[in-house]
Amino acid sequence: MKKTFLLGLLILLLSAIIAIFNVDLFLKVTLIISGGSIIISGLFLRVFKGGKNYDINIDPNQDRGDRRLGLKIASFGLPFIITAITLLLIFY
Repeated sequence: MKKTFLLGLLILLLSAIIAIFNVDLFLKVTLIISGGSIIISGLFLRVFKGGKNYDINIDPNQDRGDRRLGLKIASFGLPFIITAITLLLIFY
């Protein structure tokens, strides 16, 4: 997960070059990536599933793979989430 976090941080730094020219575009891109990572990782981690309705036909290996992918997507989006919250607090 360190690699995906560093990849997200690298892409964030590369997209920060856009902030030199247009802060609003940078904020929109950051918000879209952070919101998308929250939604997609939540779907893979099955946090939107309500109640105690567990599917008994799920393969444990597939479930483990889905959780691992969800955590990787969340760690990729973490720098974008922190940056989006910080920029929203500063500019708005």
